[in-house]
Amino acid sequence: MAIPRMTFSLDQFSALFPFHFILDEGLKFRQLGPSLMKVCPEVCLGDGFQSRFQALRPLGGVSKQWLGAHLNNFFLLRNISNGLQLRGGFLDLEKQNLYFFTGSPWLLESGELLKFNLQFSDFSVHDPVLDMLEVFQASKAAFDDAMALAQKLKNRGSLLQKANAQLEASEHFTRATLDALKSAIVVLDEQGVVVSSNRAAEELAQSRGFSPGEFAAGSPYLKGLLSSPHAPPAAAALVTGIGQVIAGKRQSFELEYDWHLPDKPQWFLCRATRFAGEGPTRVVVSNLDNTQIKLLQDLQARSQRMESLGTLAGGIAHDLNNALAPIVMGLGLLGADTPDEERLIDTMRASGQRAAGMVRQLLTFSKGTGGERRPLRIKPLLLEIQKILTGTLPKDIQLIVDTTADLTVLGDATQLHQVLLNLCLNARDAMPRGGKIVIREELQQVDELFAAGLGMEGMEAKPGSYAVLTVTDTGTGMTPEVIERMFEPFFTTKGPDKGTGLGLSTVLGIVKSHQGFLQVRSKLGEGTSFSVYIPVREKGKNLDAETVHKSQALHRGNGETVLLVDDEAPIREIGAAILKRLNYNPVMASNGLEGLVKVAELRKELRVVITDLAMPDLNGIQFVQAVRHSMPNIPIIVASGTMRAKDKVELEALNIFGFLDKPFTEEALAHMLGKMPKSS
Repeated sequence: MAIPRMTFSLDQFSALFPFHFILDEGLKFRQLGPSLMKVCPEVCLGDGFQSRFQALRPLGGVSKQWLGAHLNNFFLLRNISNGLQLRGGFLDLEKQNLYFFTGSPWLLESGELLKFNLQFSDFSVHDPVLDMLEVFQASKAAFDDAMALAQKLKNRGSLLQKANAQLEASEHFTRATLDALKSAIVVLDEQGVVVSSNRAAEELAQSRGFSPGEFAAGSPYLKGLLSSPHAPPAAAALVTGIGQVIAGKRQSFELEYDWHLPDKPQWFLCRATRFAGEGPTRVVVSNLDNTQIKLLQDLQARSQRMESLGTLAGGIAHDLNNALAPIVMGLGLLGADTPDEERLIDTMRASGQRAAGMVRQLLTFSKGTGGERRPLRIKPLLLEIQKILTGTLPKDIQLIVDTTADLTVLGDATQLHQVLLNLCLNARDAMPRGGKIVIREELQQVDELFAAGLGMEGMEAKPGSYAVLTVTDTGTGMTPEVIERMFEPFFTTKGPDKGTGLGLSTVLGIVKSHQGFLQVRSKLGEGTSFSVYIPVREKGKNLDAETVHKSQALHRGNGETVLLVDDEAPIREIGAAILKRLNYNPVMASNGLEGLVKVAELRKELRVVITDLAMPDLNGIQFVQAVRHSMPNIPIIVASGTMRAKDKVELEALNIFGFLDKPFTEEALAHMLGKMPKSS
């Protein structure tokens, strides 16, 4: 049966739903929205749906029969090529042998906005009011056509039946389109009474405690908002604004408001617009779930605050690192002069190096990067977590930490610290009346069979030896529905202002970046257990450089001239003393410009250059570039408290001999100098 002529054309459909696509009865792409073509250029007309997209929800293989049974369900689709996720639903137009999908992007993290060249505004890819106007215009045009035909042919029963069938088809199309929209839409008359509403409006009302049909056709919408105990906090403002539109005092009204559920924060964007048509007054009111955009905007604002705080913390940490450097470096000199106090000095040195490590960690974190993967013992990390939690957990929560395995992994201390802290704080929140948290470290061999049963969505478990860090609580546990969604960005079961829903998604990203995977066990009322699997480092390779250096005799020079460039006077002074003890001839420079002068003066006898990275006027990289022009083969050592990956790559391209972490010890410097080639 043919659909009558309507103003709602396929071109208008593309403009209103830029991420839509249309499948024919063979589930091949027949039409693509403009925005979808932009971000998924590999998708072409005629391609099979299954070759380009995977259905994440509902789970199941896609076929015509399967799709027909799930048309009214919520869909989450993922582009196989670039990972773009679309969230929406299919419109039932089976009489045309077509399937219309209308949806919007569903991004896993805000950083993917840049990847797909999208803005926050792209998440609201169509204006529900415009949709309604177009739908009503289409419906009115079809209705007028059908009624005109019925009037002319009222004495011809067969043609009248055809006109009625056309009208029925048009109404079916209008209703199906309205029900496919995710916005809650109601149409009001001049008294604020509901003329029509869609399925989303009914579902929203019922989710907030309204009785079924309370906002159905014929119900007083505005009066209901004012008098109902289930109405949103902004009910008075909504009624005032919508009432002004009905009275003709304003053409449109818009208000963003919160309407939270007990376990889920939620924001909506209300828009009210007068229907620009002839006949009685009609006002279209849409309530769009704006939660995702709101959370992204909040996240962006929080990121900007964290960036400012990180800049401040980075500056303080850099200065603190420079203040610690002469202390840590000088303790070695002090120990040689006071052998009777060697044990005390070793304790002071260990504390100083621990403080320097914490400062370096803060510097790395303030730059928003994960730093380098290094051999890392798990035991000290867990003991540090234990110290932090002991002072922050409520008294009715018992903390047990088992570090007997004492394993070593290749990892980033800052990021793994963040993983464990996130899991422990979630465990705390799951035990409002007290309980027990157990953190356990153990070695586990994962074979192929076990690995096949452990892999999660987007995460591959491989056979091998793993350090398993398990955080177990005796809290409330999770339902299967919560477990299925717990790693989704912004998903949280906590109340408003108590969580962003980003903690577990961050944990997942960090574990994946360490080539690891997760296992989760939880039962409602019996607690939860998170197991983090990180590949264990080979045994025999977990000695740090400091231990190796101490176990060997210190290398000593033969009076070679060494240039030390650093803008901190205490570091220059202690560095000169260490170089003299190692039988080198130290020459000092307070910045890069002075260092270039010394290089020119000492060109014939200079054997080694040691330079800081962050210096005024001429920084370390610029200084090294200038030295390479005049002395392309001289060994250069860069000493820095923290170093960005791009700086290290640039320095390696300049043929740097080696890197020293500031503050460096006498043993570390001697070890580095001992590796240099002998001068001719």
